Amino acid sequence: GTSCVTPAWSLPEQWPLTLTTVTHEVPPASVFVHNCSLYRLLDMATESSTSFDGSEPFEVFDANNVSLGKNIPRNTVHREGLFHRAVQVLLINDKKELLLQQRAHDKDVAAGTWDLSCSEHLRPKEEYRFAAHRGLQEELGVDIPQEDLKQLLPAFLQDFTYPTVNRRDREFVECFSAQYSGQINIDAKEVIDTKWVPVEDVLRMSEDPKNASLEFAPWVSDSLEHLKKIGWSP
Repeated sequence: GTSCVTPAWSLPEQWPLTLTTVTHEVPPASVFVHNCSLYRLLDMATESSTSFDGSEPFEVFDANNVSLGKNIPRNTVHREGLFHRAVQVLLINDKKELLLQQRAHDKDVAAGTWDLSCSEHLRPKEEYRFAAHRGLQEELGVDIPQEDLKQLLPAFLQDFTYPTVNRRDREFVECFSAQYSGQINIDAKEVIDTKWVPVEDVLRMSEDPKNASLEFAPWVSDSLEHLKKIGWSP
């Protein structure tokens, strides 16, 4: 069977957010709908795997990205659509290729799909940049100094609904990049595979996911659209 995934841009009542990390405004992307056939139900969400830990605590936030001072289990956060935080990292090599990773099959959302180099939830009280550094180490075995991680996008809201499996993923995301051409050592519990793909090919596929040779996690196209809006180039 298939599951239709409908991403929707939702903004807090006051925009831009007043955050110490915000350095410029990011315009909202247009609302768009992914082709339903792109995302398989069994790959998009599963709670049956013994290796997936749905009890991982997430710090939750209000609609303005202000902490509510509560830590709630991951499964509950995704089931109830509570605001939480995540970070994305793009690793670019000296050939201007972007490292993509294939998500493990037991992820609760977007399992088995291709993602940016690293997508990591923040731990309670953790800063975005530190989470980016930690995620690269844990998922890819890559140790890049925090000061070498360049912020591309300040905190913005991504809102994706998975109605068939009763999931709503509302994340305040920051996006970073770094230059890297070294060795990759994946954590097989988190990542199935990685590949370097020319940036222009990734952008082309993200613009036309229906005909892309890789099945992307739904937020990939959205994040890349934001990067294009601010004139990003590797």
